[in-house]
Amino acid sequence: MSILVVPLSWSDTPSERDRVPHDVLETILDSPSPNVTYAPTGSVRSAFLEYSYGQFMFDVHLLKEWIEVSRTERWSANGASGFTSNVYEGLREALDYVEVNGLISEQFGADEDGREDESEDDEDEGFASVSDFDGVLFLHTGYGAEFYGKDCDTDAESSDRLWVHARQFEWTSPLNSSDKHTIKYVLASSYHGNCGTTPLRIGMVCHELGHLLGWIDLYGGSNEPGIGVGYYDVMAYAWGTDNSLHYPSHPSPWTKIGAGWVDPIVIKYDGLYSLNASSLYPHAYKIPGGPRTPKREYLLIENRYGAGLDARMRTPYLGSERGGGLVIYHVDDDADMSRSGYPGHAPPGRRNRKNGVEWPECGWHYRVAILPADGRYDLERGRNIGDADDLWHGGTAAKMNELGPGREDGEGEPGPYPNTDSYRNGNIQRTGVRLYDFGPPGEIMSFRVEGLGVRMEKQGEDEYEFKVVGQDEDEDEDDATSSITDAIPAAAMAAGSTPAVGAAKGETGSAAASPTATSTTTTTTSTAKGAAATAGSDVSIRTATTTTTAAAAASRTVSKEGVVDNDELDDNGPRDDEEKEDKEIDGDDPEEEEDLETHDAKRHEKWNMFYPLPRSAVAPHAEEAAEGEEGGRGGEGTDAAHFEEGHEGFEPSE
Repeated sequence: MSILVVPLSWSDTPSERDRVPHDVLETILDSPSPNVTYAPTGSVRSAFLEYSYGQFMFDVHLLKEWIEVSRTERWSANGASGFTSNVYEGLREALDYVEVNGLISEQFGADEDGREDESEDDEDEGFASVSDFDGVLFLHTGYGAEFYGKDCDTDAESSDRLWVHARQFEWTSPLNSSDKHTIKYVLASSYHGNCGTTPLRIGMVCHELGHLLGWIDLYGGSNEPGIGVGYYDVMAYAWGTDNSLHYPSHPSPWTKIGAGWVDPIVIKYDGLYSLNASSLYPHAYKIPGGPRTPKREYLLIENRYGAGLDARMRTPYLGSERGGGLVIYHVDDDADMSRSGYPGHAPPGRRNRKNGVEWPECGWHYRVAILPADGRYDLERGRNIGDADDLWHGGTAAKMNELGPGREDGEGEPGPYPNTDSYRNGNIQRTGVRLYDFGPPGEIMSFRVEGLGVRMEKQGEDEYEFKVVGQDEDEDEDDATSSITDAIPAAAMAAGSTPAVGAAKGETGSAAASPTATSTTTTTTSTAKGAAATAGSDVSIRTATTTTTAAAAASRTVSKEGVVDNDELDDNGPRDDEEKEDKEIDGDDPEEEEDLETHDAKRHEKWNMFYPLPRSAVAPHAEEAAEGEEGGRGGEGTDAAHFEEGHEGFEPSE
């Protein structure tokens, strides 16, 4: 994705305020390696390379000169931190100047780009116009409104400065009145803080550029105390775990899946599983709820370990320097992020609440919610941005050491919370899924799953038997026996070997691909490549030989509700499931094939975050903001203040 970076100077910026030098901005945005002074954890470019496991980076094109516009910062802010249409005027003026003076072709034309790291086979013919770029990043000379307090030079309050944000506006080329374009942009201060000339840090820009990729905000709504998933996703809290803006957290697996960077492994069978650190490998598990649970409601599991941009996410445990643990997310893709829910939550006077009904029956919950190991729901209550007790691991001092189903009616008080129950629209359904036996924090973690209806039982050194839960011992015709070679990732973990692949796509638990029901004995060989091997890591590739007998037990799943064919679940792997779901939403023929580029384009179109301009200002000092052109907002305050969602009831655009 190509990004034009426009250094923009407001006419009322004090002349004595030094502009950030071009080479410093380039270092912060586009350096291939860290810079101890300006980008100690790496640049914006390297952050997205890390987030994507080397699959993506922004193509940054930074103009060499500061463009001064006639508009002032105060006028552009309009007493509402920039959340009115006033802000677009200065941005249009800057683009007009760039276009009229031919700066794009002069600096980024076919023979002018001069990027040292371009490959020899790069067929890029260069850029000729502002409209040739996928987005624009404006770095301006004011202090960001997200840094509360007064401008130390002008005494301007936060409401008279500009809040960092991502939106879009309409622009007509000054060279051709019929040449009209929608400009998707990010606006951010070139400075860090509200005084001095310390250059910006990468956190805010990473969050806002995420919006250009179609990522949505994962912090809570403006009218409730919660802050979404906190520092477990850069789209919820860009300041990072240490609030320095040098360590913008990794996106959650939910965000990475939407970007196409992680293909979650679907857990369909009871057993022992291992999971590599999500800051190092593109690994995550997905557990569907079951036959009575909506398809778009499920659990996601990642191993959050202190490495890379997550390095400050250290929760000391038994001498471990990096700490960490499993983060378990409850996802309801048909909910939004504006209404939190937690035990005892049913505030009066809130719209769409079932009168007198508390959570979870009231139907309020985040689209993506952390299931905290301590059961305190601090994120939903707005108590913190995340803490060590949210994480699941062995030996924890937190209140819970397993995550299971809630109590049935008549079994006592509701709960415990959190649990693995489905809760969409306040309709509580027990999934029966139980997660327990969590291993210690580390680069590789293990845990057990039960309640999915089929389990693997070890019969010998390399022999496993697939058993349907509740099956009689003499039902030999429903047995399936597998001969497995080097199939248990936990064993590799215990031996201290290379990080285990885990259950690769299509595999059963820690073993090889599940047997297919057949009337005769067949032998198949599958290679467990795993996501990390695909990404080019040194994870070893394991080969498994599977022998199946007639009417394999794994061809069906038994739950509390009865027998369900596995075909009703997804036997084609998570990528196929995701594509089928996307086609259904987009109205395409499920049988029609589509290439990856088309699929990703549709995904990004569905995830488009450019909401209507907020009706109320984001900054706490602003009281009213007029409606303007289409836009969305981002950014967050140092105290995790409440932010305007910019919409009600977000639905992906078609």
